[in-house]
Amino acid sequence: MANFLSVDHPNVFTGLAMVGKFGITASFAVIYVYTAEIFPTVVRQTGIGVSSMFARMGGVLAPIINMLHNHSAATPLIIFGTSPLLGAIFALALPETADRPLPDTLEDAENWDVRSAPILENLEPDEDFGSPDSSSEKQELQHLAS
Repeated sequence: MANFLSVDHPNVFTGLAMVGKFGITASFAVIYVYTAEIFPTVVRQTGIGVSSMFARMGGVLAPIINMLHNHSAATPLIIFGTSPLLGAIFALALPETADRPLPDTLEDAENWDVRSAPILENLEPDEDFGSPDSSSEKQELQHLAS
């Protein structure tokens, strides 16, 4: 692995750096949106602040971790590579928030899985909400969907 990531392959370093930069940018966007959805109203601002603090902690530790390059060239790469992968794996354990009301109390957040299923699954199949009345509207919607 160390030979693959040597200075003889600058394109590999550049490609991995660009993928990492994309991941960092995407994760910052997700942090703010997801924390606003998952924390209950009574502690939402505190939750967003703590999440932001931990996100910024990575920026503070990055130069220190990069100094480990003097000890071993692969050490910073391993740390910066495995940390986001572990974060992504842990994020898979978080509950789905689509089509669910935001929690209002701490009890709502604790009972997230017990709460009602997503709104779309609760609809009766014979209920008709907002379906187009004319065939031209149906054709236009089908054209936009494809």
